[in-house]
Amino acid sequence: MHALTPREGGHAPGRSAAVVVLFFALILPVGLSGVPASFGATTPGAMRFTVVKRTPRAVILQRHGVRVVAPGGRSVATIGGVPRYRVVKRTSRYYLLRPLDTQPPMKADAALRASILTAKAGAVITIPAGAFDLGSIRVPDGVTLQGAGPQLTWLKAHIDFGSDQTFRDLKIGVLGASAVHNVRDATNTTFERCHFRGGGGRAWTYVIDLGSGAAAHDIKFKDCEVERNLGVQGSGADRGYNDITIWSAAGHPVTDITFDGVHMGVSNGAGGHDTGSPRFDIECYTEGVAGTHGWKNITLNNCVLEAADMETADFADYAGARASGVLIQGCTFAGGGYAASYFSNTLNFEMPLGVVVRNNVFQRGLGSWGYILNVTDDGTKGGSGPGAIFTGNTFDLDANDGIAPVTGGWPIVLMGYDNQFTNNTVKCHYGALPIVTLDRAFRSTVTGNVFDVGGRTPIAGTPGSTNDSISPNSVR
Repeated sequence: MHALTPREGGHAPGRSAAVVVLFFALILPVGLSGVPASFGATTPGAMRFTVVKRTPRAVILQRHGVRVVAPGGRSVATIGGVPRYRVVKRTSRYYLLRPLDTQPPMKADAALRASILTAKAGAVITIPAGAFDLGSIRVPDGVTLQGAGPQLTWLKAHIDFGSDQTFRDLKIGVLGASAVHNVRDATNTTFERCHFRGGGGRAWTYVIDLGSGAAAHDIKFKDCEVERNLGVQGSGADRGYNDITIWSAAGHPVTDITFDGVHMGVSNGAGGHDTGSPRFDIECYTEGVAGTHGWKNITLNNCVLEAADMETADFADYAGARASGVLIQGCTFAGGGYAASYFSNTLNFEMPLGVVVRNNVFQRGLGSWGYILNVTDDGTKGGSGPGAIFTGNTFDLDANDGIAPVTGGWPIVLMGYDNQFTNNTVKCHYGALPIVTLDRAFRSTVTGNVFDVGGRTPIAGTPGSTNDSISPNSVR
């Protein structure tokens, strides 16, 4: 989907010839040369390749997912610039090619790429330690890629993934592209123990890109790490450098996405403040046009979210296409608004239905209105909800997480209908404004909480808030 910038860095040191032989033995059952076997050739030993593109200098040919180049004026066809076939016959629609008698060793990168592109459903491709430049690649449905560990096996690639796939024990991605993006209607795919790198380059390039004009369903990330986006937000216009984006566009809904044990915003190695995100660690967004289906059923379980420069997590919907279903449990939010620019929130809802946030830990962040937790309804959604539930959470704003205390802000703001804030613990011994603000709220419940806040006002309402229940609570 995205073009890659020139290759980032080099191959991992120490990848010996013996390892490359093992690599071929593991993933290239067609032979050490990596040349596909002949299927139904009309000339003995020759294979029919279809013409897919003509340029002034060459003809691009393809057979069973393998692309070769036939340079003009030469009698050979190449893979990755290396001669692999002799041209036997040329027509306007196809070429007949015969493998060269003597095959130079195929580079590991090209061999792995060929192996992936020609794999069939049910195949398990085992990849040893090393760094492999694959460019932009579409992995066939039903294929498993198994690495030696995310610290050992690095696929320097943008991967378009599909359905019924597993990616395990891999590092994926490079500067200038998203690490992964789903093809249309991708479903039932899992990433396990993977480390994702990417972003930067053109604006709105994410590390993990879900949706964005292609429907996706039932995608899981288990025990993974997502680096801080490599993009530099700067002080000008918003460049959209999220770590993770879930974007439900018109006609292309995104549903049932799970992050389990995922560490978002780990260091990208740039030095200085190189954790969190230049923008958002994760953003769920519904396109605001007719015909859009809101995203649905996003789960964060036992995750760690490093403090983003703007908002750490944002969940937004659209009046004409309500998003629904957010479960966040057992997570640690290490603050938000680190750079105090544009948006400054740790967790922001605008405002999907069916939100449950329970048993999490929130550390302090920077900002003003709802800078730790902000629930907003701009009035366009007809008073339908949001009905969000926040229970069993710890808001430890006293803990020193490297972010200076905010003395002039409102840390928790609840707006809209039927929100519940119950059985939470809040620790905050600085500032003078209310801890929980009910902003034009109706039928809100704020009970059973422990406010360890010294003399600070625990709960207050703005004009227009009615029928709210705000006792009993414990105030220390």
